[in-house]
Amino acid sequence: MSRKILAMALLFLTIALVFCACADTDNNKAEPDDTAGKEPSGDSTAPPSDTDVKDLTDLTPVQTYTVVFDYSDGSAKDTFTVTAGEKINAPETPVRTDYEFNGWLAGTQAAEFPFEVTKDVTFKASWSYVDPYFYTQPESNVTLSQGDRQGLEVEVKLQKGHYFTYQWFVNSAADTSGAAAVEGATDRILALPEDMAIGQHYFYCQVTVHNFKSGEVTDTFCSNFSRAEVKKAPVNILVVGSGTVRQDGKHDSLEYLESLLKAGGMDVNIESITRSSNYNIWESGLTGENQSTVRAKLESKKFSFIILQMGRDYAVCTQTTRDKEVEAYKNILAMTEELAPDCQVILIEGPWRQDMTTKYYVDRFIPAGIDTNDKHKEAIRALFAEYILPIKDDVKLCDMITAFEQAQEAGLDPYGSASNDFPGTCGSYLLACMCYANITGNTPEGLNVTSNSLGSIKLGDAQTLQKIAAQVVLGK
Repeated sequence: MSRKILAMALLFLTIALVFCACADTDNNKAEPDDTAGKEPSGDSTAPPSDTDVKDLTDLTPVQTYTVVFDYSDGSAKDTFTVTAGEKINAPETPVRTDYEFNGWLAGTQAAEFPFEVTKDVTFKASWSYVDPYFYTQPESNVTLSQGDRQGLEVEVKLQKGHYFTYQWFVNSAADTSGAAAVEGATDRILALPEDMAIGQHYFYCQVTVHNFKSGEVTDTFCSNFSRAEVKKAPVNILVVGSGTVRQDGKHDSLEYLESLLKAGGMDVNIESITRSSNYNIWESGLTGENQSTVRAKLESKKFSFIILQMGRDYAVCTQTTRDKEVEAYKNILAMTEELAPDCQVILIEGPWRQDMTTKYYVDRFIPAGIDTNDKHKEAIRALFAEYILPIKDDVKLCDMITAFEQAQEAGLDPYGSASNDFPGTCGSYLLACMCYANITGNTPEGLNVTSNSLGSIKLGDAQTLQKIAAQVVLGK
């Protein structure tokens, strides 16, 4: 082949190659690759769509943590599970004998609540041992009466393994130097001696702490001072049952008695235990739930006199009623001997019904030939011995049968109803005069007391009833 032919062949080959390259370029422009600029596709390398990401989140397990509250007092721990990020509150503040709660610790740091839980956590209670101290301090300023059984009071925080003794002291100033121990005042409640001088005094209580096993004194501390004004004690009188009532249920004999005693120069305080208009002991004072009331009154203060109404219908009442009255009489005498051994008992004997007093009762139960008050009282004592209990020799007796009879003989009606079931104004006033004579040992004659909040009595009638009471009680 000649060189000319070879050159022509190479020329045609070059032109063919250029044409093919241009044709390929045109095809690429007509159908562009839509994956340009993206990562290669494939199951193992392609990222999930937005929808796929949401689904995978819902399937992720919820993170939880364990929370423990350790009370550090030997009791069981509280354990529970909470969701991560949840905020929790502390449980109710715990209580531990002889210790004071300081708060909760998370590790060594004080925990603040609400607490956000981001990991397992144990809260431990922090405690401080408490030395003995006063829960209750005595009142700073008080007024007391001579012989008060409940005056000032303290209460001490107990100390584990120890016991306390108390001693009250008194001084003329708020100073422990030179203070004197109050005799017999060795309880947390101060009972004033009966002979405590009238005037201002400063009291405080000293507490001595002893080791329970050895008895050794481990500590002493004192209460605050209380400035007390001690006044002359009034004559305290407790009435169980009202004694007498009017038909409307008003207990006016006690008002008359208080007025008579004050008119006679006595400072008195009269307290009564009654139930509605009933004036029987067994109904109004000594059985059932009311017995604790009587005991509480006797424990709270010194009573010089207890007046009890006893024996209504004792001669003709049912056995059940008589048994109740017997039990009541026993109760009050037993409590009086226990709690108020120096208290004088005044017994108001009934009955109050006119038909029993002047017609039925006297003829049936008082022997013939009784013509003096002393003989009448002896007959009444015999009746009590037969139907109730013997009347103790030191019990003073209000002989209402004789007194009511004498009032009727003087033209005065001691009853206050058509059926004569209740004493009226004259009967209540007469009883008050008789109680006055028994309490004071003096005649009520001449005392200018004729009225109270419930009504009034004529001056002449009052004078007559005063005279009857002095004659029956004092023989004057």
